[in-house]
Amino acid sequence: MRSPILSLSRSVGELVESLKRIKNPIKWRPYQRQTFDYFEENKHLFVSWSRRLGKDFGIFSKVIEKCKNNRNYRVLYFFPVIEQGKRAIFEGITDENESWLEQLVDRMDLITPQGNDKLYHSDNTVRFKNGSIIRIMGADKAGTKVGTNENVVVFSEAAHMPKLEVLLNRLISSTTRVKGKIILISTPKYGSYFNEMYLDGLNPDRWNCSVLSADDAFEDDGTPVYTEEQKQAQKDVMSEEEYEQEMGANFEISNKTSIYGRSVELASFINAEKINNKLFVSFDIGVADFTVMCLYVQTGEFSFKMIHCYGASGEATKHFVDYLESFCKDNDFSKGQAELYFPFDSVKRQIGYDRLTTVYEQYQSRGWTSILTKRIAVSEGIRIARTAIQKHWVTFEENTSVRYFLKKLKKYEWQVSKEGKSLYIPEHGKAGDAPSNFADSFETFTAHKFIEKINNQNLDGIETFFE
Repeated sequence: MRSPILSLSRSVGELVESLKRIKNPIKWRPYQRQTFDYFEENKHLFVSWSRRLGKDFGIFSKVIEKCKNNRNYRVLYFFPVIEQGKRAIFEGITDENESWLEQLVDRMDLITPQGNDKLYHSDNTVRFKNGSIIRIMGADKAGTKVGTNENVVVFSEAAHMPKLEVLLNRLISSTTRVKGKIILISTPKYGSYFNEMYLDGLNPDRWNCSVLSADDAFEDDGTPVYTEEQKQAQKDVMSEEEYEQEMGANFEISNKTSIYGRSVELASFINAEKINNKLFVSFDIGVADFTVMCLYVQTGEFSFKMIHCYGASGEATKHFVDYLESFCKDNDFSKGQAELYFPFDSVKRQIGYDRLTTVYEQYQSRGWTSILTKRIAVSEGIRIARTAIQKHWVTFEENTSVRYFLKKLKKYEWQVSKEGKSLYIPEHGKAGDAPSNFADSFETFTAHKFIEKINNQNLDGIETFFE
């Protein structure tokens, strides 16, 4: 039988600890309090703040509050991998040198595991005596377990979750059905579904949105959260792209591993007039996946403008021949004034048209002037294409298809090692409208048009191949 004195002593000790916490409440900043107000509304929540502004800790504090004050409250808290979730939730330390759980929840409110003093269980859950549960999960391993009626589903570092779209599609309806909410938290990462959601425009009837850069974060008295010295210290150890994403909450900036990110930022949209009625078309040929054609006009002796881009999968070559003939008819180009540029292997790639022939032969047989480009090293093709964009040898017409092409080009990235370093090997897609398909089509054109010009010039200021 437990000693009543020991029981009383333990109860008094726990009460003292609780009173200590009441005497030292967390001082939330204005932007955090505004987000807490959003939390109470019947909408999903999208949060993208600069690093170290307290986005995860703030949201977790509201989750704890809801669990303490509501019986059988269910929370699913995703991180890209479970190890990251354990480090943040179970091992994360506040400025007061306490763990997140120690600062936010009273041990008396929890069902704790027997045999140790931890506040969480071996199955990565935090369990409350009132039946509420917070379950930490890795998005990379999420499978059949997701899909239950959760009150809150949080995606932390959502921009780094390749399966985010799939998970949202599984969870958003069941969560909404019980009047729950989805919360997305992350700094931006170009090409991620998190970024796409923001750039495409979040429905204000369904989503509250809070985006905050380091420059725009202030204390109650107007003091900046980040001093100029602190921001400069971050700049000193980050690439320009990384700083814009991590500190500037910039959704448009390309990733540091982007092959063409810097070049696209320097691209010209000057509306130069064509000097003749020639049409130039470059291809990346797909058999089982995606075929891309980029169309250009000539604006100077050694300058061109991309006017259109088209791609499709699962279509026979006849589809692209018909599309090109229709484009020429609608835009007053004649077949005799068009030049088509094919990658070196098109002469070997066989696809059915009305009989089995090579892609190159099919266009030739339909009366198109078809040019087979020479094979060059991948690194050389990238170097020439970058130069063509940065020197404005190729400019771009302002229209939807060309903008889509540039968006894809920014997503074309180097492969990354396990240590997070660029391997300087392009990441080639295996199917669908992968960025590599668009890049290959463009490189086919620029390599043919500019290889001699670029090898005969001193191009100071051009981004080198090895960044």
